[in-house]
Amino acid sequence: MTSTYFSSLTDGLKINPLTLSFSGDLEKTYQDDYFTKSLGHVRISCLISIFFYGAFGVLDAFLVPDVKYQLWFIRYALFIPFAFAVFLFSFSRHFKKYMQLCIATLVLTAGLGIISMIAIMTSNEISTYFVGLILVFIFGYTFFRLRFIWATLVGWLLVIDYEIVAFGLGLYPLPMLLNHNYFFLSSNILCMFASYSIE
Repeated sequence: MTSTYFSSLTDGLKINPLTLSFSGDLEKTYQDDYFTKSLGHVRISCLISIFFYGAFGVLDAFLVPDVKYQLWFIRYALFIPFAFAVFLFSFSRHFKKYMQLCIATLVLTAGLGIISMIAIMTSNEISTYFVGLILVFIFGYTFFRLRFIWATLVGWLLVIDYEIVAFGLGLYPLPMLLNHNYFFLSSNILCMFASYSIE
């Protein structure tokens, strides 16, 4: 009975299989509802991202003390103020219009920050920081409530940027680079499936 009821509700609905957007006026209704239900979660996610991005600064001091100030600049002068600005902006009536763009930019900034940290380092600790990019994927594709199309765009921009830095700077021996790419690309694709399923 439940499946019959659901089928009657969804009959005639057309959903774009790539963007997952509804056709016609239903998309605006969905976006309004999505925003209302996501806003509190987005605010909490902003605060959690600030905490974790900042907390890992302790590792900077222990793992790479020679470049810790450069890494702290990325963490505490660039990402955290931007994340807090997005959090504050979420209380504005204009946030609804720009929420997806703001959150996508925030996730992109977090990822580019970690890639920049990796580029600054010249030690074996690079592999430790590489794992941070996977955490960014998890946040971007799931916690931040980005729509699938936005999350995928940001995810692949980070993949491209990482590849340019990793290959361009010759950060790893080829076997290690291939190993990193396997996990990096697999994480991105699996997170894409998670985001698609959630939405």
